[in-house]
Amino acid sequence: MAEKGKLTIQMPDIDWSKYLSEKPFTFSREILENPDLYIYPETSSSNSVPVIFFRSNVITQRKDLELPTKNGFVDLTDQEGLMYATLIHRNGEWVTK
Repeated sequence: MAEKGKLTIQMPDIDWSKYLSEKPFTFSREILENPDLYIYPETSSSNSVPVIFFRSNVITQRKDLELPTKNGFVDLTDQEGLMYATLIHRNGEWVTK
């Protein structure tokens, strides 16, 4: 199939649509341009926020971490290995952080 890092045969075209269990997302891309999606508000005086810890590729665990804040929002600027995550309903009906 490959020799010296190059394909030696033509790969078949795959109709990926038959493998989809749901319709594609229908929300507007403009939702993703909202900067509020990428910040997490400080909710208490302790700065403790819920974080998803990946124990493995498939197992997650909730951890509450105390993180620095800036202007009333969690600041991950110097927090290696952490990122903001947002879950958006496939039709854009709700957003959760």
